[in-house]
Order: sequence, then structure tokens, then C-alpha cells
Amino acid sequence: MRAIHLALGLGLGAAMATAACAGEEAVPEERIIEHQLDTTQSRVLRDSDRPLERSQVDRDLGAAEQRLRSFKTRKPNAARTPLLERQLDRLSRPTDLRRR
Repeated sequence: MRAIHLALGLGLGAAMATAACAGEEAVPEERIIEHQLDTTQSRVLRDSDRPLERSQVDRDLGAAEQRLRSFKTRKPNAARTPLLERQLDRLSRPTDLRRR
């Protein structure tokens, strides 16, 4: 699973670099953050009780949080920022989905 996420991340990064070099519009940073949070959310729901998976999720959430902070610095009044902050906050909360 880790390899899939790495491949997706590398593919998205390559697509951004290619688009920037070709003069096309690059993928907006907020779409990258949203994608990162969405993939992390699916893993949180699936693997909430596996300690090794949870540590990877924690690292991914930390990376998403850093990327969001950088985005907010560059574009402080972006319309999607509050939505992304709420999604990050929701994912950062502990879950007990498997025990219900």
C-alpha cells in the first residue's frame, strides 16, 4: 500500500513539473493537499487499530499539516483553506471505529 501512495505522489509531482515546464497550468496546491488528506482519510477508516499503519498515518498528517501551513503563508485568503483545516482537524482526532 505504501508503494501505491509513493507512486501516486511521484506521479502527481512529475505531472506538476511537466505542466510547469510546458507552460500549462500546474495542479493547484489546494488540490494536492485535498488529495493527500483524502488518501489519508481512507487509511484512517481502514486501519485505525493497526499501530504500524497508524504511525504512517500520523506522519502523513504531519506532512499535510506542514503543506497546508506553507499554502496559507503563500495564499492567506484562499477560499478552500477553512475546509482543508477542518478536514485535517477531523483526521487528527483519535478514532475507535473498529471497536464499535
